[in-house]
Amino acid sequence: SVSYEDLRDLVSRVKGLPKGDIVSQDLAALKEKIRKDPPENIWEYVLVLFGEGKLHCKETDNELVNPRETLWKWTLPEDEFRA
Repeated sequence: SVSYEDLRDLVSRVKGLPKGDIVSQDLAALKEKIRKDPPENIWEYVLVLFGEGKLHCKETDNELVNPRETLWKWTLPEDEFRA
């Protein structure tokens, strides 16, 4: 699995940028903010689901979505950042 640090380091290496800080949000505060003032887009909901451990991105998920790459060829994150 890829960590936030791995992704930050990859972007830094490929784009030639300094390594940025990784900042965590208070999950309880974010949930309360959403409850009081629901956002217009889905992004904050996705952040909560990741924070609660309800969304997982595993390598085996790729096979479920695109068996043996029969629908398209997967690209690596490094390739995407180089584009």
